[in-house]
Amino acid sequence: MTKDRFKKIWNIIKDTADAIHNDTGGNESEVAAKLNDSQMDAVYMRYEELNKLCKKKHMAVFHSQYGKIPGSEETTKREKRIDRHKIASCIACSLLRMRPMKRAEPTESTSNLSYYANEVLAFFVALSVMKSFTKEVLDIKRKSKIETDEADVEDSSLFEIDDGILERIVEEGYKFPSRGTHDDYLLWQLIAFADISDFGNYVISLSCTLFLIEEYTIQSYQNSIQQLT
Repeated sequence: MTKDRFKKIWNIIKDTADAIHNDTGGNESEVAAKLNDSQMDAVYMRYEELNKLCKKKHMAVFHSQYGKIPGSEETTKREKRIDRHKIASCIACSLLRMRPMKRAEPTESTSNLSYYANEVLAFFVALSVMKSFTKEVLDIKRKSKIETDEADVEDSSLFEIDDGILERIVEEGYKFPSRGTHDDYLLWQLIAFADISDFGNYVISLSCTLFLIEEYTIQSYQNSIQQLT
């Protein structure tokens, strides 16, 4: 990822941090973002480290399992870029390592949003990054975005998804599995984030989680469209 492209993601990170701050009471809340533009380089550096580690560990596994030789013409394109789920995961884990949000101490009135502020930031930034890739694919398919860097999304499987479903992802966001009041998917995801100690090894796990959330969302929107027809 180029530095210029990361600057766009940095704006997503700052906007998400501001939203968490405002949703937990604004200036009166204990939750505050410590992010500023001078910290962008630090987050980008952590992202690059995780990105390279992801390529080295997980793409090497791919090559050995499927008998492809790293550096060959067949694998060169794959070696240069990792998919949107891993990119989002690397960014999320970079934020979890940095922990830029001040966490409210638990009390009877403390909300999950306040206590898990850093986890909320990482998770929703990851989803926002995935959504930005989805919007780029949609714009390319509709030829409505002149300056899109098509190289970053040209191999995306999202090109196979119906435009209407992609548009709903961009406008309405992602769906989480739910089976009643005793199954809070988001809360358990935040608890899982709080237990991470080895971010390098967690990147691929979170990437799989993001992939499943995306697939669940696509299927949910597909089902709702079929019910209307």
